[in-house]
Amino acid sequence: MKKKIILILLSMVLVLNFTGCGSSTDLENDNNTKKVEGKTDETRFIETKDVYKIGFFTYYVCYDSKTNIVYLTSKNQSGLTVMYDSNGKPITIDEYNKTKEK
Repeated sequence: MKKKIILILLSMVLVLNFTGCGSSTDLENDNNTKKVEGKTDETRFIETKDVYKIGFFTYYVCYDSKTNIVYLTSKNQSGLTVMYDSNGKPITIDEYNKTKEK
């Protein structure tokens, strides 16, 4: 009886592991890789000339050409961090440029 329970649990774990994997064709159909208003995934995030050095890390300011939301990114680390205003709302590139003028 114990062997059957263990066998069922192991088979469930294997099935759940395989269902989470997608094929490359699934990724090609994602909105991020399609041409959206003439832009591909490579041109979606546009890097500005602003650079911030904090400790040993260097952060670059970029923005999403589709939503105009501003992000911080690093060449050494993966991921994007949204920049927020004092009210907790994501900053657009226009708002970011206005704050630099002050």
